[in-house]
Amino acid sequence: LEKNSKQDYELILSNQINSYTLIVKQGIFDREIQSEINLRFIATDTFLTSIYDLKIYLIDLNDNPSEFSSNVLQFYVEELENYHMTEHPFENYQLTIGYLNAIDPDEGENALNKYELELNSLVDIDSDTGRLYLRKPLDREQISQIELKAKAINIVEP
Repeated sequence: LEKNSKQDYELILSNQINSYTLIVKQGIFDREIQSEINLRFIATDTFLTSIYDLKIYLIDLNDNPSEFSSNVLQFYVEELENYHMTEHPFENYQLTIGYLNAIDPDEGENALNKYELELNSLVDIDSDTGRLYLRKPLDREQISQIELKAKAINIVEP
């Protein structure tokens, strides 16, 4: 370009109706709200215009906790379900009673959870899948209800 040629520069958000000569962003971008930013650079002189589009993809941070869809879940099981009299009736007994599922708005491995259950001798959990299972058959006359507390933990540290 010639030394004395006049040039104007504009920065325009290409996915917005209004355009601005200068855009100032204060604060922090949040990938869960906007995962990409589209910028358009326009250089003009008296006769020519040059346009350059730039797309910026925001990388996810592990900045959201995992949450269960409900604070209370109920599962029902028939007493002595799948109980067969054998020599070792409780060996390897695992009756699935339900699944826990926590949602994390982060993406990739930042959204992965491990599940934990407060110590309980009757029910256990698969820490990877959230599968809850009985360790032995239940007799309603002895135990009619079990209360459990579970938590979902992000695998990746924030």
